[in-house]
Amino acid sequence: MKIIHRITFRYDSKIKTIITELGIPFKDGFICVCKIAENHPKWPELSELLKPFDLVQCGHTLIAEFSKKEFNAAKYLKITPNWHHGYPEPSDTNEYRELTYNLDEYCPKCGIGKRQKAPFRFKKSPVWGQKNILQLNWIFDEYFVKSEIWQEDFEPFGIGCRPVVLDKSGRELDSVVQLELTEQVELHDLDDARVETCDVCGRSKYLPLTGRFMPAPAATNAAMFRSNQYFGSGASAWRMVIISQELYAKAQSANLKGVSYVPCINPISP
Repeated sequence: MKIIHRITFRYDSKIKTIITELGIPFKDGFICVCKIAENHPKWPELSELLKPFDLVQCGHTLIAEFSKKEFNAAKYLKITPNWHHGYPEPSDTNEYRELTYNLDEYCPKCGIGKRQKAPFRFKKSPVWGQKNILQLNWIFDEYFVKSEIWQEDFEPFGIGCRPVVLDKSGRELDSVVQLELTEQVELHDLDDARVETCDVCGRSKYLPLTGRFMPAPAATNAAMFRSNQYFGSGASAWRMVIISQELYAKAQSANLKGVSYVPCINPISP
């Protein structure tokens, strides 16, 4: 695994002067972007010089780059979207929540507790382009695929689907289905993850994990599943979606586009 630090800053920021004087390349513009590997010889000096700055506000994120060997050795991998297309409808209000979810256990402060009760509503049929897997904005633990992709690549692994309907008419779309994930699995190796506890409902979620292997899931026969634990920040909460090595290999051979993957720590054999 290789750790990359991605730092964004304004064109007139003092950070730009520091990076320029160190001779570290970056993408220039009104908003500048610098990517530097943690093993870069100038990272220790840059890291020290950046300490007076609020890098959270500057957009300091960690990116983990994995080798092909690491991908292939992982028994499970987190699936993550490369794009978000459209919104759950109706999106001009929060009515989509009441229409799509059972909110008996939902907390609006932290976002934990909603349970799907009805199909997602789209404004129109997705514009897929070269992609065949999508995720909606705001909904970070559900995936939608072309109907034929579900039949060819997901149904053989025992993964079901749910219909998707048009918002205005309620008509079922034949060009897209929602992958139906019925199993939730406990994650391990989260001792170093930061936790946020809601002061309204008292429930906790982990802040999003970056720049690392993902936690190890407990043993399961499911090829695609969600975590028991919630992740997110503020009013957003979701469960991590994980797939098996076998499904990952199928997705690679089928050249499925629209998502990427992060290897999980392999579970310890009993």
